[in-house]
Amino acid sequence: MKRESITKLKNLKELYLSHNNLSTLPDSMGNLNNLKLLRLSNNKLKHSKKVLKRLKKELPLCEIIV
Repeated sequence: MKRESITKLKNLKELYLSHNNLSTLPDSMGNLNNLKLLRLSNNKLKHSKKVLKRLKKELPLCEIIV
């Protein structure tokens, strides 16, 4: 699955990406307006504080677990 494919799932409510060795997330992740839960724990996200700040701003109703 291409990484950008996930962002086309507009009605997605929960996304579990823990333990996937992710170093980056697509910029379009903030377009998942219906997302209520995003699990990102145990990954290797670069610039994680900056990424999380952006996601929290773009997805204010989503609980993000790192």
